[in-house]
Amino acid sequence: DIHRLIFLVVSITALTVIALSAPVAAEATGTLEATIKNEAGEDIENATILVDGTPVVDETSMDGRFKNSSVAVGLARISVKHGEYKTQTKTDIPITTNETTTVQFRPERSTVSISGNIQVTDPQDISPIPELKPASGVTVEIRHNDPAERKLIEESENLQTETVTDESGNYRIDVPAGTITEGQILVFVRQDGFTDAQEQVNVSDDDISLDFTLDNAIGRVNGTVSVANENSPPIAGATVSVAVDPKEWTGIDDGDITTQTN
Repeated sequence: DIHRLIFLVVSITALTVIALSAPVAAEATGTLEATIKNEAGEDIENATILVDGTPVVDETSMDGRFKNSSVAVGLARISVKHGEYKTQTKTDIPITTNETTTVQFRPERSTVSISGNIQVTDPQDISPIPELKPASGVTVEIRHNDPAERKLIEESENLQTETVTDESGNYRIDVPAGTITEGQILVFVRQDGFTDAQEQVNVSDDDISLDFTLDNAIGRVNGTVSVANENSPPIAGATVSVAVDPKEWTGIDDGDITTQTN
């Protein structure tokens, strides 16, 4: 009847009010602290810290540290992001109620590659336009003007300061990515018997293709011609020639490379 229906509605309303007014148990949390350094042991400032299940996004301070006191208890998954470094993630980090968990991160530097092919002029080809051939074993060196970047490369297991070309004359070397001032990286190429080559490059976030051609080095012999007597004066007008190995210098005879003393 109507009285019973009214009683039922009032009872349900009262139970709802009681349920809504009951205190909600707070989620158990712990504190997470971390230090972020690069491979050279230097602090990384403004790195973004992401904790799965936590809406708060933290950034590291000038000393590469951060602290979050509201991380849910359990096993946390934590990621560190920075524009100049590869994202590093650690899983199953135990977070305990009212306790502090300390974690250390050392993300690798983001890299780009400088690669290309190196050819040399054939030393046996004396034509006006000598033939080019791939050069194996040529040393390619990276010279960085920024002291911090040089230290990072030296300390890192993933970055290089030099490499050598393969049998096809190809090379590849990884360098730190990021916005670097024009000309701060010098690519220097050297090989015995050939002239050195170098080029400055501007490194950002894209791979770089850079080829080189090395010319034969021109040697020079200097000396004095005199008779076999310590007190004799130098002899002017003496003919000096270079003995040539025809197997090495095709088309050049012994008399082709000659000069006279002054």
